[in-house]
Amino acid sequence: MPTYADYAHEIMEVMTAARKAIRARLLQQLLPHRLTVTQHKTLQHLRWHSGDGGLGIGELSEHLGLACSTVSGIVDRLERDGWVRRNREAPDRRMVKVQLTPKSVELFEQTKGESERFWLATVGRLNAEEQAALVQSLRRLREVMEEPDWPGYEAVHAARSEGKKAEERLPHKLEEIWKEEIRSAGMRLAMARKAEQEGYSEAAAYLSQAASEEANHALNVAKLLGKAKDMKASLLRLVEAEKHARRIKLEAMEIGGETEAMDFLNRAAEDEKRHKKWFKKLAARL
Repeated sequence: MPTYADYAHEIMEVMTAARKAIRARLLQQLLPHRLTVTQHKTLQHLRWHSGDGGLGIGELSEHLGLACSTVSGIVDRLERDGWVRRNREAPDRRMVKVQLTPKSVELFEQTKGESERFWLATVGRLNAEEQAALVQSLRRLREVMEEPDWPGYEAVHAARSEGKKAEERLPHKLEEIWKEEIRSAGMRLAMARKAEQEGYSEAAAYLSQAASEEANHALNVAKLLGKAKDMKASLLRLVEAEKHARRIKLEAMEIGGETEAMDFLNRAAEDEKRHKKWFKKLAARL
């Protein structure tokens, strides 16, 4: 007979599959427009609050659950590509409101039908009774998840001991994850460049988005590890990294080989030298 754990596992599997299906549908809609999921979410919040004359960066930050600096960068890119505009004509001129442009309004009109067709092809396949039962079950699940039955002192005390051991292992695992996210971001970005050069625009857009998301993951892990607290220290670490990268390339050139390979290594080594100089100057200004 299934246990509570069996049911919980099945619920998680179903929710994960549903979330993946919704995300895949959204990506399919966004790829032709070269928008990321986060950018689209930003546009959605602006749409929901269009009657308020738009939102400020701080307000968007609260809605999205992201830092103001991160949201500002997202808005910069959306403004550059014509999706939003900054309105500086508000009654309080100190408050700059971010608003949708006609281009964004048209996008939502285009995708409205696509979204309706998606839900018709999924939830619409359930009859009225099944839909009502599904909604009722999900509402009940939300209720019990929001009001958990908290453990007693003994359980908490035992958990603390285990938690302490986990805390000692966690930094090592996070360091491993951080390196993997950086490697993954670089690989996806390189593949995106290759796809773009070969004319596969859809693949290039998706790979660029994936690289951006992996880079965000790496940044979040770096924050957890305390690596992103000081920009100057981060830049100086990059200076050392560029030194190391250039040294490896110069050592490879000493081995010798084909002219094409030597030319590439020489150009790459010069790039590393230039990057090191830039990072050093930037760090000195902070």
